[in-house]
Amino acid sequence: DASPRAVPVPCSEDGRRCEPDTAPPGASAAPRLTPRAALAALYAVYAAGLVLLLVRLAVEPFALRRLTRGSREVTDAGWRRTCDAAAAQLHVTRAVRLLRSERDVMPLTFGTAAPTIVLPASADEWGDDRRRAVLLHELAHVARRDCLVQRIAAFACAFYWPHPGVWWAAKRLRTERELACDDRVLASGAAARDYAGHLLDIAHTFRAAPAPATALGMARARQLERRLLAILDEARNRTALGRVRGSVLVAVAIAVFLPMAGVRAAFMPTDAAWPAPLPGSGGQ
Repeated sequence: DASPRAVPVPCSEDGRRCEPDTAPPGASAAPRLTPRAALAALYAVYAAGLVLLLVRLAVEPFALRRLTRGSREVTDAGWRRTCDAAAAQLHVTRAVRLLRSERDVMPLTFGTAAPTIVLPASADEWGDDRRRAVLLHELAHVARRDCLVQRIAAFACAFYWPHPGVWWAAKRLRTERELACDDRVLASGAAARDYAGHLLDIAHTFRAAPAPATALGMARARQLERRLLAILDEARNRTALGRVRGSVLVAVAIAVFLPMAGVRAAFMPTDAAWPAPLPGSGGQ
């Protein structure tokens, strides 16, 4: 008889029925994925994603350097006068570099220690109203230190990339950042309809222009519809959040969320609370 013979197996002590092993002699058992191996695989996947995102952040300065290669410092008296007036209006006391690219790039701001505003090659064709609106928007990013916040958010997304909530929060942060800068432009005296027209025209003209992820482009198409609706909303409160109110909100957030983290940690079981391993299991 060529059929495989059943190999007797000892029955367990608890009296449960034993099933014969019908595997042919010499056949090896299928490999089983142990919890330790599964955990190691998850760690490997997490580490791969983390390294990929960190490498992307590491090459961003090189992308910005390539984007601004050939750019020249703006020395035109009209541009400098408009830039200085906008900086004074927004209380920006830091030195800001103003560059004109040799290409038609999206107006953008980058740099944490040395903030830089990059203008497209065709910016000299703009009227005074558009020049002022663009500089107010970009200088609002400098006043709010949005470049630093953007980099911190990018690191948070890298370290917590498996969590969908961190990506949602980063997206909301980008949207609210642009809305806040638009509000500062309008609070500085720009007409809402004129500013919306400038924003729409810039987004259409430079929609295909390159812009690194860590740079703050003025008019990205994904956020445009919501921004235009907010700009034209006359009932919107455009008052900037002062330092005192901001400090109070941060203190309240810390007072609320820090005890919640402590409560969660208190309910986490310690090693002593875990059940002891069964005899003969080897602690696995």
